[in-house]
Amino acid sequence: LVTNRGCLIEEEELDKYSIPTKAESEKYKVIRTFSFLKSRMSSTRNKTKGKGKDREAKDRQLNGHRFATGSCLGPTVCVVCDKPASGKDLLHCSSCTAIVHKGCKDSLPPCLKVSLVRLFSPVSPVFVRLSESSETESDAVKLASQSEELLSTPVSSTSTDSSFGEDSVDSYIHSDISADSVDYQAESWSLTVEHKFCKKQDKRAVKRQDVIYELMQTELHHLQTLHIMAEVFRRGMKEEVQLDTEAVERVFPCLDQLLLFHHGFFAAMKERRHNSAQPLGHRNYLIQRIGDVLLQQFSEENGEKMKQVYGEFCSRHNEAVNFFKELQQHNKRFQSFIKQQGSNSLVRRREIPACILLVTQRITKYPVLLERILQHTQEETEEHTDLSKALAQIREVIAAVDLRVSKYEQHQRLQEVWQRIENRSSAKLKNGHTFRKQDIMRPGQELKHQGLLLWKTAAGRLKDVLALLLTDTLIFLQEKDQKYTFATVDQKPPVIALQKLIVREVANEERGMFLISASAAGPEMYEVHTSSKEERNTWMRLIREAVESCPEEEEEYTSESEEEKRAAEARFQKIQKLQESLTIQDQQICSNLEEKLQIYAELSALSGRTYASLVEPRLLVQPHSEELPQAAVLLAAALQEGETFYMQQTQIDVHFSVWVPLISQEDVVVITHKKLGPPVEPDHNVHHVLPFKLDARVVRKMVELLHFLLLCQAAVTIQDSWYEVQKLLLQESGRPSPRAQRPHLPSLRVNTLQEQEKQRNLEKRKEEVAAAQRLKDRLRQDKERWERECQARESQQEEQESRLEEREKQCQLAVEKLRREREELDEQLEEYQQSLERLREGQRSVERERERLENQQKLLHTWKHGRQSSLPAVIPHMVIPLDGHQVGRGWEHKLASQESNQSCPKGLKLLTLCLKSTTVKCPPQLEGREDKGCTVLGAL
Repeated sequence: LVTNRGCLIEEEELDKYSIPTKAESEKYKVIRTFSFLKSRMSSTRNKTKGKGKDREAKDRQLNGHRFATGSCLGPTVCVVCDKPASGKDLLHCSSCTAIVHKGCKDSLPPCLKVSLVRLFSPVSPVFVRLSESSETESDAVKLASQSEELLSTPVSSTSTDSSFGEDSVDSYIHSDISADSVDYQAESWSLTVEHKFCKKQDKRAVKRQDVIYELMQTELHHLQTLHIMAEVFRRGMKEEVQLDTEAVERVFPCLDQLLLFHHGFFAAMKERRHNSAQPLGHRNYLIQRIGDVLLQQFSEENGEKMKQVYGEFCSRHNEAVNFFKELQQHNKRFQSFIKQQGSNSLVRRREIPACILLVTQRITKYPVLLERILQHTQEETEEHTDLSKALAQIREVIAAVDLRVSKYEQHQRLQEVWQRIENRSSAKLKNGHTFRKQDIMRPGQELKHQGLLLWKTAAGRLKDVLALLLTDTLIFLQEKDQKYTFATVDQKPPVIALQKLIVREVANEERGMFLISASAAGPEMYEVHTSSKEERNTWMRLIREAVESCPEEEEEYTSESEEEKRAAEARFQKIQKLQESLTIQDQQICSNLEEKLQIYAELSALSGRTYASLVEPRLLVQPHSEELPQAAVLLAAALQEGETFYMQQTQIDVHFSVWVPLISQEDVVVITHKKLGPPVEPDHNVHHVLPFKLDARVVRKMVELLHFLLLCQAAVTIQDSWYEVQKLLLQESGRPSPRAQRPHLPSLRVNTLQEQEKQRNLEKRKEEVAAAQRLKDRLRQDKERWERECQARESQQEEQESRLEEREKQCQLAVEKLRREREELDEQLEEYQQSLERLREGQRSVERERERLENQQKLLHTWKHGRQSSLPAVIPHMVIPLDGHQVGRGWEHKLASQESNQSCPKGLKLLTLCLKSTTVKCPPQLEGREDKGCTVLGAL
């Protein structure tokens, strides 16, 4: 179709650019020529660009993949040919992060993300219509790209703002968490349930339910943090930033295990909440048992899983944060992604380091919450017991996580130091071996402690060294040009084995210590100094602990060469072969002796006696038995049989001839080997004795004696073989190697030093015990003295209390007296205030009367000046005496006479009334003056 469309476009362009007629060409000759050339050039360029873009789009969209060029983080290895890819030859899919060569893209399987999209995404009507129509292959590829773009757009406001979408499983988990978060929006349990239901519970139960609610609420928040890390950051780093799995795992280690673990924990608590629902109200619930859930979560298999997962996550905390900072500095895509997530509503402005820190801190919250729940739980109940066990288990988990983090940090420090050690640096040991850089990181080595020390030389100088205390060695390193080498001081080995290391203090030096290596290869003594006394004591304590926990050496000298080991193994195999050969020969000897015994039994049976069947024709001793035969027991039994035979022979009174089977030369040799006596030559005249004259008892005893002698022969043969083999094995095991041959004197000296050190430690412990006993006695004496002082103080305190009680009684009486006096004073004050109020009221009345008099005086003065001219004459010698009686009587008489006269003015009548009602006292300064009445009158 693309080819057909290209042909159609070319035909249309040819029609558009057809040559005009001659008249038109002559009319527009120049214009048509330039426009034709311009359009022809531009159309050719556009057509070439369009073909290139279509070809490039077709190349970059193959089997659902969306290829892009450019570099990407992580290993760039082609997934088809497993060869490294780089430069322009590299293509990586932005959907499934597959990396291929340009030549290998046709062999790449279909994109995984497109298939997942088709499985999980709902089919819209647009997709149905497009799928029903018969489109070409290019349209199908375009449809897949459109479906990816539609899936990457946010579906709701709660989804992330990035360009990636969530699959159906993650959206289900998010919806489940969102539904749970609605139930835990309240601040406490008492605000979640109904108020009436909460009031029915006692105070202790309410507090317990509040703490359980807080545990479930914080667990849900922790789950939300984990999902943000997984579904927002980790997925975005994979799909948008296009980081490989290894890089993402460095930032989020063990994230899936944490999600599974805490999902199970929260689901168990949520189920317990549903089971504890109350019938009164849908929101009411009361959790009676939670200890069994917590105990199951923090113990046994879950506890071990928690130790492992949190131990690894917390150990790689610093590494994850540092790698995050490195990505943020050097990766622009990662920078833009983090900046984009800053406005995400789910993230809530939390960055990746903050989320990692929250996860590491979560495990430390459990003991606090469990202690609070235990505090509000009734004692001596099964719930209290389960909570106590769960608290102990979570503390054990935290201790294990801390130990694992500490070991990981120590390993990282050791690895950093190891990387700075020169590759060619080595140390020559006393036993002739060479300690190299690779021996520091051999399996089983752990860094116990490290620090800077001062190594004192024979000349008295102090050299700075870095000391590494490992599991079984103590190493001294020197720094030179930012590199470390094994320290070389006074030609002493810088590597000290801890198996026979003795630590002592330096006399009169609180910062120095001696390190005495009591090795059989040759003792050495080192004097080192620290910066403080506390640091010296710390080093001595750690070294002694490492010496006590150091694994014992398997052999005295374990440094044999490979050739010596192979030779020892070859000798051991040869010894085993010789032992097998000896066993076969012993078996043959036993078989021959059994045959010989069988022949003797047949010879005895020829006499027709019944005792022949009583003799055992088989040997009771075999070379392949687990226990060695006891030849001494068999010899003792044979001797007893011989003595019995001798006694019976001496008791026979009749003379008869005895037929005795001939004893072979082998029997004589065995007797000779056992030093029972000189060999006895067989008597050949015995053949002439008649067999029928034999005594039956004598023959039976002789056959039994012969049986025991043969058994002794077989036992001695087996013992000889076993003895030789064991002797050879002992010689082989006790043979020293050429390198391990040392004089005996240093070993004795080492043993002496060790014995001295043990004796010194024993004496030191005795001194410490004696000092502790003295301290105990002193403490007892101090305690007795303190008790006596306490008794004296108690007696003094009792006396003071009695005096204080008397003083208190007196004070109470004084207070009572003061209270009565105060009441009296209050009454007097009240009376005084009432009197004062009456005085103030009288003063106000006087003021009012005074104002009234002033008004009358003003009126009188006005009347006086107003009517003065109308008066006919002034009354001569009119004197107003200041005493009230005279003035009253004189004026009353005159005024009475004037009242009779009808021509008396009204003002004079008013003056008369005023003088009647008012008595004016003469001031002191006017007394004695004749005109005082006039003056007063004038004043009035």
